[in-house]
Amino acid sequence: MAELGELLGALMSSLAHARRIADEETASIAVHYGQHPLLQGMSMPRVRVPELRLSLPVVLESFEEAGENEFATPAEISKQMLERLRKSADEEKVKIPEGFEQLFSRHLVKQLSGISSGARPHPEAVVRANEIAFSNALRRFPGEQWLGPDDRREIMSDLRQEAESVAMRKRGKPPRIEATITTSEVKERAASENVPRLQIILREEGVEWSVSEARDGSKMRTIVPE
Repeated sequence: MAELGELLGALMSSLAHARRIADEETASIAVHYGQHPLLQGMSMPRVRVPELRLSLPVVLESFEEAGENEFATPAEISKQMLERLRKSADEEKVKIPEGFEQLFSRHLVKQLSGISSGARPHPEAVVRANEIAFSNALRRFPGEQWLGPDDRREIMSDLRQEAESVAMRKRGKPPRIEATITTSEVKERAASENVPRLQIILREEGVEWSVSEARDGSKMRTIVPE
């Protein structure tokens, strides 16, 4: 018996693993073809599984409801964001004008109170509220007078990361379904005519590495679809 999500994940992982084994064998065959005088001009075989259909008998053992997320209140979030603002400013050697922190905090609490439901703002909503509050505060304290473009970029980046982490005190557990898919156990637990079946279609989509050059000349490697 195992969690249903883990079972489905194992199926998808196995298909990806099979693709890797097949590609490694194709690479080995390519070397052999390249060294063989009669095979050099022939196309190399490559096996792919664009789609895999499964009809999987399963016995559902139990169900566990999801646990609720625990969110921070607007006041708690505002306190954490102010601490992050002060720390970031110290790291960038930026002197925050008197009154900016209080104004930023008021705007942030106002934004959070407007988007929260039962004092439970979503992390992405907290990020956006933080950006709006910071921009609104800068209208009273223009950034060009005390905050350079690079410093502003670094501080905003720090605040965004902090906003993503402080919104949620504790992430709730996802719902769980315990299931059995082992053939012998399924046969013992249910008759073939009434056993539930999962109809699964797995489709293969390849990705590949892409190398690009950043403005500073450094190389950036990203994974993109084939």
